[in-house]
Amino acid sequence: MRHSLFRHRPPKPVQNAGQTSGFTLVESLVAVIIVSITVVSVLPPIFWATATRVQNRRAEQAVQLAQGEIERVRTLVERGNYTAADLPPTDGSTDLRATATAPPATASGIIRSTTANCKSTNDAQQPTGVAQYIAMDTDPNNGCKPEFMVQVFRSVGTIPDGSAPGSPPSAFSMGVRVYAEPAFNSLKRGSVLDTKAARLRGSSGIGQQGTRPVAVLYGTVVRSRAGNALGVYKKLCEQNKDC
Repeated sequence: MRHSLFRHRPPKPVQNAGQTSGFTLVESLVAVIIVSITVVSVLPPIFWATATRVQNRRAEQAVQLAQGEIERVRTLVERGNYTAADLPPTDGSTDLRATATAPPATASGIIRSTTANCKSTNDAQQPTGVAQYIAMDTDPNNGCKPEFMVQVFRSVGTIPDGSAPGSPPSAFSMGVRVYAEPAFNSLKRGSVLDTKAARLRGSSGIGQQGTRPVAVLYGTVVRSRAGNALGVYKKLCEQNKDC
């Protein structure tokens, strides 16, 4: 009886060593394909988000540079004792928005910096023509290499009644266009820059910043300490429809 029980016990299944030794070649190839598909599907959104973040950062810096240039000129005029050469160049018009000043085409040789590490700057100088741009350095670790080009221009402006001939204007409108670094390359290739501000939108590249300004600002400059400042401002408003 005991011998019969041992004799009819079913044998244990023997596992194939090849089935448990690791992944087969086909399984490995499938895994590689799955990983490749995952990487390919994930990388484009990452590149897109990074490029968009860079564009937004450039736009923030450009707006700050434009606002800073307008405030710098306002401070200069308010203090007095300035000449026309100390002001942005004029395009000869009385209404900047209506005439649409041409974009910059050549370098002025002027370098300005927002950092203390760049010593070779010309902060007090102004371009001699509206077609010239100012090279602007904003990176303290970039060795005075400009990241932006700034175009400044103004209207003819007005002076108080009874002022001496050739007196600098006490009130005028000024405009500032700030182009990002890709615009340098566009000028080198002979491209003509645009005057309309670039649209900030999702992009995996530089978008419109290769030819369009990142920021465009207009402002009114009036010396409040000048005689008959209100009258000068009214004359300026008569010249500018949107004053």
